[in-house]
Amino acid sequence: MSKCPFCGFELVTPSKEWRYSVFDVKSFRCPNCGRWFREYYYRGVLKFILVPSEKGRARKFEGR
Repeated sequence: MSKCPFCGFELVTPSKEWRYSVFDVKSFRCPNCGRWFREYYYRGVLKFILVPSEKGRARKFEGR
């Protein structure tokens, strides 16, 4: 279960999942605030979260 880093809403299923190099990526779109974020897992452990910023780039947050 994931939590939106913007509003704290708990999400159960990701919008999309894929493999990126050594990471398993889960993309979420929050139904509460409408923003998206991606969680990157390495061997089942959350390593970091990418969220959009104002300039079209993504900000990186370290794992919980």
